[in-house]
Amino acid sequence: MFEKDSSSSPPPRKRGRWLLFLVGVVVGAAGATLFPHYAGEYLGGVFTPSAVVEGQVVEKESQAERIVLKVTTAEGVLLASFTENRPDIDLLVEPGASIRLGANRYQPFLENPTILSVREPAQAPKDVAEKSARQTYQEEMEAQLRKWEAKLAELEAIASRASDEAAQEYDAELELLREKRDAARKKLSELKSAGGVAWKDMKSGLDSAWSELEEALSDAASRFRDVEESSETEESSKL
Repeated sequence: MFEKDSSSSPPPRKRGRWLLFLVGVVVGAAGATLFPHYAGEYLGGVFTPSAVVEGQVVEKESQAERIVLKVTTAEGVLLASFTENRPDIDLLVEPGASIRLGANRYQPFLENPTILSVREPAQAPKDVAEKSARQTYQEEMEAQLRKWEAKLAELEAIASRASDEAAQEYDAELELLREKRDAARKKLSELKSAGGVAWKDMKSGLDSAWSELEEALSDAASRFRDVEESSETEESSKL
């Protein structure tokens, strides 16, 4: 009475093709996920690693036939051993550097993994630190020299109030102090113009000149005050 509608379902041949397609997709996805995990241990260098292990090098040990890097990662600590390209790796990688290794997955021991990148830790350049130390030393010496200039001016003021007899003694001592001051100032000027790390070699000479000037100023200030107080006492007794 009624004819069957053949358009309601696909023909058997087309259903078979769709079934094969779906099976292929599932097998391909499973293979891509599981094959590296199980085959990587057996294929070694034949299998190209698809994962990246990132970490920081905390130790480097150069042995007779290999270089071993101890690397901390988010997954844990690993040891990467290299028997190939040892001179290049020894020169390139230092403790503290960040490193990216090509590996199938994290493993505590890796043999000749591919080094994808190395980034040295951020740190102040040596010459910048050297310049900072030099600048700090110069500023300290210049500040000290200004204090001694003020102290010398005080002694000159005391000498100007002294009697003629005492003034002659003061003038001789002040002249000696000025010579020491000029010598220290000259050494500071030489240190400023010194190039590179040569300033360190000159630092000891400047320190010595500074010590001599400081000691001479201290002794002179003590004597000048004693003489001035003695003179004031004599003047008072005459009154």
